[in-house]
Amino acid sequence: MPDETLGDFCFDTEDAAEPRAANAAGCPRQSPNMRSSSLQKSRLKVSSQVLCLVSPVFRAMLGPSSMFKEACELRASTSNYRLQLEDDDPEAFVAILYALHCQTEKIPSSISFEDLFHMAIICDKYDCALAVAVWVEIWTAGWREFAFETTYSEWMFISWTFCLPSIFEPLSRKIVMEGRYEDELGQLLWGGRSLDEVMVPDPVISAILQLRSDAIKAILDDTVSYLDLYSNAEGTMCSYGIPECDVMILGSIVREFRKRGLHNREKFLLMSLNDVVASIKGISIYFYTNYSGTVFHGDTCSFLPDLFAKVDKICEGIGELKLERFTKGVVWCRYKDDFGGKLEPLEYELV
Repeated sequence: MPDETLGDFCFDTEDAAEPRAANAAGCPRQSPNMRSSSLQKSRLKVSSQVLCLVSPVFRAMLGPSSMFKEACELRASTSNYRLQLEDDDPEAFVAILYALHCQTEKIPSSISFEDLFHMAIICDKYDCALAVAVWVEIWTAGWREFAFETTYSEWMFISWTFCLPSIFEPLSRKIVMEGRYEDELGQLLWGGRSLDEVMVPDPVISAILQLRSDAIKAILDDTVSYLDLYSNAEGTMCSYGIPECDVMILGSIVREFRKRGLHNREKFLLMSLNDVVASIKGISIYFYTNYSGTVFHGDTCSFLPDLFAKVDKICEGIGELKLERFTKGVVWCRYKDDFGGKLEPLEYELV
């Protein structure tokens, strides 16, 4: 626990279990979403001044002029004040407290992926990610290679919390391409898991949904435009001016559109963008051939190369979300109503 000489009050939490054995890569031998250790209750002595300096949330809760119940009790206490925290993961919190109190010899250099995720949750909750930034590179080193795997979807939240654009930005585009919308749940899924489940902030989810929706609608608009084009009774699209060629292509379009449900746009908006592209590129067309078989119009009259080029251009135009658009100000908005939207200056009397 943090050095007792630094403390003026105690956290009642649960004790961190013994460090688990690591594999050759420095990562604990366990699944990313399982923790095998049992936890017991313990008390951690910490410094309220340290916590107030690094966390605006703790400053509002425990600051010298705060009117919160905890701050009033802390000021009135003649001995160590006890504050019980029941909702924070104990193993992750202990590591963060060591870092905040500069007890570097006790800070773990290799952590489980679950602990990394819970550290991000705590740093988000108390808005203290910047205070542990020097340790983030070490803590994430063993897990970065898994950042783009669907079984480690927590990385989206972790990279946002710890401000890691090299992961957040390409991962956001990957989710745009691979994520699908579950209508019954009203949630965006990636790899079968909801982004809400792994704590991705609502503004980030909304931006991803907007990008994928705009791209899918643009692809459908370009695709359906060929139905209107070949339905036009004036003139002919055939390179040889043969109306029968247009009729065969139009019939193929109607058949393929019905087969793929292109009349139901809502169905495609639920699919992943990759699946939409695969469905459109699976369209097949019958082309006119004269009776002698000497003239085949597939090489000259097909609209598919043009359509597929438009689809590819739309996908190539999908950019990554820029992390700077989703700053930690989002976090403060969660607490501003409780804290009056104001952070007090730190002023302590000499003793």
